[in-house]
Amino acid sequence: MQKENTPRTLEEIYQRTHISKTTVYRILKTLVHRGYLAHSENGLYVWCPGQESPFGFGGESSEMPFSEE
Repeated sequence: MQKENTPRTLEEIYQRTHISKTTVYRILKTLVHRGYLAHSENGLYVWCPGQESPFGFGGESSEMPFSEE
């Protein structure tokens, strides 16, 4: 599995995950608050350098939409 660190907008993340936009927004805000993501002035979200994904089991289940992406 290749790790991606491409900056993405809320809309792009919403489209890729198929989770409600409100839920995606809240998750992103939490990840920014905890230091996992950075949110730029132009609306892009990107993983912070040196931070591991907080979703330890996220990639292990094809039943969750975000795992498949």
